[in-house]
Amino acid sequence: MKIIVVAPPAYPVSPKTGGSVEISLYQIAHRVSTIHQVTILSRNKNKLPPITKKGQFTIVRFPKKEKYINQMISFTGKNEFDIIQVENRPAFVVPLRKKFPHKKILLVLHSLTFMKKLKKELQTEIIKKTDAILCNSEFIRNEYMNIFPAVAHKFHTIYLGADLDRFRPPSLEEKLKERKKYSVEDSFNVLFAGRIIPGKGVHLLVKAVGTLKNKYPYIKLILIGPCLNKNYRTLLEQEGKNAGIDIRFIGSIEPSDMHRMYWLGDCFVLPTQFHEAFGLVNIEAMASGLPVIASNRGGVPEILHSESGILIEDYQNEEAFRQAIEQIIRFPSQRREMEKIGLDRAQHFSWENAAQRYCHFYEQLIIST
Repeated sequence: MKIIVVAPPAYPVSPKTGGSVEISLYQIAHRVSTIHQVTILSRNKNKLPPITKKGQFTIVRFPKKEKYINQMISFTGKNEFDIIQVENRPAFVVPLRKKFPHKKILLVLHSLTFMKKLKKELQTEIIKKTDAILCNSEFIRNEYMNIFPAVAHKFHTIYLGADLDRFRPPSLEEKLKERKKYSVEDSFNVLFAGRIIPGKGVHLLVKAVGTLKNKYPYIKLILIGPCLNKNYRTLLEQEGKNAGIDIRFIGSIEPSDMHRMYWLGDCFVLPTQFHEAFGLVNIEAMASGLPVIASNRGGVPEILHSESGILIEDYQNEEAFRQAIEQIIRFPSQRREMEKIGLDRAQHFSWENAAQRYCHFYEQLIIST
């Protein structure tokens, strides 16, 4: 079977580049390519080669000199394929269907964002012209099924995963080495990973850690990820300064190095205010042996439950996060049990499992009428 995967144009696809969408499609596609021929179409940046090929796995990167959709259609029209898989850009479906009226088109939705930006009439047309739609959580699937009940049968769920060979508990030597690199070896480290924006609730986490400083002077806050809003960073820094806490802004980390960042933490907190579609960072944290605290939003409870972590119902209240962090500090035996159950839970979410489910789905899609 020959599959063309259309990546979003925002970031190039490679083992070392991209956001969560690009990471997940790369990790799944190159595993699927052990069985089927997979070609990813992507935008080129960072001076990456225009074509990367290994066995049945190919990445074609288009230069930013003409419209991305035109480049995709031109390439696809010159090559044989069985399925076009569109990743998180539903607007691409209509022009692709117009050009390839009899081919299978699969839309993969990683969030509610890009569909909601479109007019309802266009959303309806997109779903009509798509053979099937994959969502990365039951939360996303149910949201769309409620909006489009007449075509609810088109929506399906396949969970994402993590590279469990890399995202794993560190040895004592690995842990100390990484912590010494950032001078956080003698502290209790609260870790956050993701975009540092108000919607992720990072300001609530700063306040929660700040209220624990007097009681636990060895506590530190480590923030992994980009903070593009200078005003928001200034706000966080001032809040931290007022509370007397040490905030470490690590910045963006290449996907290939991200697993080591979890070794800096003693607990992981995702205080998101969004309806999180899936929350891949929670799996990565659990697989790395960390107890996890997260807002009970969106698809998060499909990954995290009361035994493998702490779900925060009152997610707009920093006090709820403070109590959860203190619970982990005060009760080490409970923390160890949470780490063990979380680690076991994370084993269900591997990229290998996700790739197997994709292969099965492709086979069903091809034989469907």
